[in-house]
Amino acid sequence: TNLPSAKVELAPGIEGNGTKADQVAYRCTLPAEVPVGIYAFRLATAKGVSNARLLMIDDLPAVADNGNNKTQATAQAISFPAAVDGAAEAESYDFYKLTLPSGQKISVEVVARRLGSALDPAIRLLDAAGRELAYSDDEPGIGADSRFVYQVAGAGDYFLEVRDIRYQGSPNHRYHLRIGNFPLVNTPFPLAGQKGTSPKLTAAGPSSEELPPLNVAVPADVASGRLPMAVKFAQGQGSAALSLIASGGPEQV
Repeated sequence: TNLPSAKVELAPGIEGNGTKADQVAYRCTLPAEVPVGIYAFRLATAKGVSNARLLMIDDLPAVADNGNNKTQATAQAISFPAAVDGAAEAESYDFYKLTLPSGQKISVEVVARRLGSALDPAIRLLDAAGRELAYSDDEPGIGADSRFVYQVAGAGDYFLEVRDIRYQGSPNHRYHLRIGNFPLVNTPFPLAGQKGTSPKLTAAGPSSEELPPLNVAVPADVASGRLPMAVKFAQGQGSAALSLIASGGPEQV
């Protein structure tokens, strides 16, 4: 992987693991301080190296799509905050139910195209009567993926609807749905920091106004030239991922 601190080993408890020609399972253990973000991994053998595949490292508790949540009446109940890993089916929807207190502010984000998924997501927030409260399709800064922030007025049950904007679906139409109270941000500003310095940075994006200035030290040696960063609200749930270019020369605004 592009995580030098990761511990990678053959997953135990699987009969014949590591001896089959067509499949293998690994366990990847990460330190707690690894920033939230999208990372790549490859499988290398004596016969060559695989293409890179993408996955997201998250600090939200993860659950899986149960596959039986195709209507609002059968919505899958999930705790707040959470991250859901699922895949969209053709001409269908996935529904998730949240029970929220009055005044709860929630951030919702679908990470799909950024992971190489075929899904072009659209998401809606509905009240118990099925009325639309928030909607997102394509969003500036994240391309075809979706996200929004909404503060609920009253306590009760709320529903998230996830689908492909073209009603397409397959096992390759996968998504990582993030639900919490985290900032929606696009980039740090300035976009780059000189190696070996501690630049003054802020975050730029739709809900970055509540974030204080970012305190980050850019190491003298940064793998791939980009420094992954995670930012969160002081009392928030979940982090947002940023990437800072690590430059070899002085940076000026």
